[in-house]
Amino acid sequence: TLSPSLAADLGADVGFPGVLASAFGVGAVIAIFVMSAARHRFGVRHLGIAGLGVLAFGLLGAAASPSRAAVVIALGIGGAGMTTALANLSTQLQTDLPEEYRGRVMGIWALAFLGSRPMAAAVNGFVSDATSPRIGFAFAALAVVGIAMWVRTTPVTTGSP
Repeated sequence: TLSPSLAADLGADVGFPGVLASAFGVGAVIAIFVMSAARHRFGVRHLGIAGLGVLAFGLLGAAASPSRAAVVIALGIGGAGMTTALANLSTQLQTDLPEEYRGRVMGIWALAFLGSRPMAAAVNGFVSDATSPRIGFAFAALAVVGIAMWVRTTPVTTGSP
């Protein structure tokens, strides 16, 4: 959402937001290949929470990066964190749910994630316009940290991995 604003803040050309979005995607793809081995070692819950931490780290890195190259790397890290968090937390939820409720709850889960995206974009855009794109990225990172803390303190209802 904030890639065009951050690109302008960095004095980049109109194509640079695409580079930033691509870096996020490349990080996500790399995480897919690393995640399987890590899942067996750490478990889905811990890996999901760690993914949120990595996402927040990437967003804070983008907020604080002094150069275009550093922002690209930071957003790649953020993309890896987002994929790790979503894949593992979704798996945790599916594992915890009784089979008869799984489809309905996962439908609500998807709706909540996709439905919150426009609101998050509006809030991030407002913060960025009122302050700066870098503060908008930092604000998003703090929101992710809050979510990670909430997930970490939420009890697991079954004996899932």
